[in-house]
Amino acid sequence: MASGDVSVRPAVSPEDVLDSALRIADTEGLDALTIRRLAAVLDTAPMSLYRYFDSKESLLDQIADRAVDRFEVPYVTSGDWKEQVAAIMSAFRRLLLEHPSLVRLLITRRVVSVGITRSIEATLSHLQGAGFSGPEAVRAYAGLIAYVLGFVALEIPRSGPPQYQEEDDRRVVERLHEFAKTREFPLVDSLATELAGMARGDSFDFGLARLIDGLGDQVQAN
Repeated sequence: MASGDVSVRPAVSPEDVLDSALRIADTEGLDALTIRRLAAVLDTAPMSLYRYFDSKESLLDQIADRAVDRFEVPYVTSGDWKEQVAAIMSAFRRLLLEHPSLVRLLITRRVVSVGITRSIEATLSHLQGAGFSGPEAVRAYAGLIAYVLGFVALEIPRSGPPQYQEEDDRRVVERLHEFAKTREFPLVDSLATELAGMARGDSFDFGLARLIDGLGDQVQAN
């Protein structure tokens, strides 16, 4: 470098900041997301990041918005409201699995963004089209989204490469059998394999279908 030249770090965009923060949160966990860690990834000075947000709380709100705003309501050719609602909830589950940090963010803070509002509007529209009143549709949506969040919170620790899942399942089965035999839990003992493999895709679809069926029965009864 010639005498007098000054090395200048390339500027980062707000999108670069949020995307990098989201990657750290998803791969290393929210606790690993610090201003210093983010600055190191972006090769910039920590203080320079405060032009984009004024606190870590503000950063967390923004990365939640960034992730959820990518949500697109799936197109379903069927006119069946149950299939349409199931498709939205399934797509939301996939988004949460893609960005596991979102589960904790959505549980611990109120995220209001274009993406999540889009999904709410579509779900409410299908529910009201099925005969739910406005307040009933809101209550039904609350139950559906709570199911998705809760299921994915259970699913994330059980996900991973097939080899990891198999080894983890074997460990759980062994522990369940041990507890069952020493404390007389016959149902747990007989269903240990199924219990170890719960909170996966098939179980999600089963529970979601039963929940939606129950909502449909309720609105018909009214």
